[in-house]
Amino acid sequence: MIVFVIPIKFALLFKIGNVLTIGSTAFLMGPEQQINMMLDLVHIYATFIYAGCVLLALICALLIRCYGLRDWLWSSRLGQIP
Repeated sequence: MIVFVIPIKFALLFKIGNVLTIGSTAFLMGPEQQINMMLDLVHIYATFIYAGCVLLALICALLIRCYGLRDWLWSSRLGQIP
């Protein structure tokens, strides 16, 4: 529900949570080993998909706020749920 009510807050909290998660594993393993493992050939695709999803969430939240899509989404989609 927070996604449609306050999309910027959701996106920022989502991004902060992801940065803290990556930071905590980097703290436990060491930043150099974390980066090496993320850029390994086995994990490189997952790394780019993960980073893309985080950026996509932020971009979508900004678009919803800037273009007023929140009201349209609320009235057209969520208003029809019984």
